[in-house]
Amino acid sequence: MRNVTLAYSQNAFTNIKLSTKLNNCYATSPGECQEFERDLNVLNFLTTLS
Repeated sequence: MRNVTLAYSQNAFTNIKLSTKLNNCYATSPGECQEFERDLNVLNFLTTLS
């Protein structure tokens, strides 16, 4: 159980970092953010599985 909790908190931290990068990307170059969006979607999906 501890491993799942640890993985979840790491995902949450990564989610915050990716969200920040995505917001910065929207602010500076909105047309080039698909990679961050995809990573964030994958991360959110994995988080729902754990």
